[in-house]
Amino acid sequence: MRGLTSATPSRCSEPQAPTNDGWSSVGSNPTPRTKTQPTGLVEFEEFLRTRLTARNTNLAEATIQTRLRAIKMLQKRVNLWDSDEVQRYIDSAPWSNGRREQVSLAYWDWCNSKGFKFKRKTYYREQKIPYIPTEKELDQLIGGFHNSPYAPFLQLLKETGFRPVEAKSLTPSDFDLQRKWVILNSPAKNSRPRQARISEKLVNMLTPVIAKTKPNELIWKTKLNHLTETIRCHKIKVADRLCNPNLKKITLKTFRHWKGSITYHQTKDILYPQQVLSEMSRFSYRY
Repeated sequence: MRGLTSATPSRCSEPQAPTNDGWSSVGSNPTPRTKTQPTGLVEFEEFLRTRLTARNTNLAEATIQTRLRAIKMLQKRVNLWDSDEVQRYIDSAPWSNGRREQVSLAYWDWCNSKGFKFKRKTYYREQKIPYIPTEKELDQLIGGFHNSPYAPFLQLLKETGFRPVEAKSLTPSDFDLQRKWVILNSPAKNSRPRQARISEKLVNMLTPVIAKTKPNELIWKTKLNHLTETIRCHKIKVADRLCNPNLKKITLKTFRHWKGSITYHQTKDILYPQQVLSEMSRFSYRY
């Protein structure tokens, strides 16, 4: 039976907190209420920020926020102290195996933060060929964000192949608009720092945005998940207005996929896209 390693395998024998702290019991003791105390996420966040990965590095901010959202979602639907119930919910939810693995990892971390061990189930991610749009479709989508600060953001993704979290970490001091360079010194996923050349078009799009930003401030200050959702909602409107449903298939990651694909077709070098995108694995083989 899967469960937390404790006196009782399925349900934690963790002592109950006093009822005046927002806890109460239903059914047989010591089962707590299905919705656990929201303030527990503060302690969980502190645990994630001090947790080290297998490479002895701290978790990325995006990873921390993803796992916090996963636990927040779980605690609204199941009893976090009942690992069998959590496992059943993860298995039956209408998710991809990638999402199941993501939530399972978050719950595994939550159990570790409470001093219990949870035997994670292995989920094998489905390998799918990503949608690669035409350059015209990318330009149509970017054009749909005319007079918006998101237009230069999308153009930057197209020209550099940066990950969304990497592009969002840029400040005005990372750009040399005169020589048309951008330097990425805060890469994600243990990638190498790199620089990329940008076009005159992107320079013209960035100039008014950078002019309103201090040298060491983020150009795009919105949280990544909010930025992603805003672009997703507006993308649907643009697709409907242009009568092009293919635009709805484009995500922020699609720009990186397109960059890897077009770089290979231009060079016919299977390893060069890996270098341009600073991928640790043979990323370009997917195309």
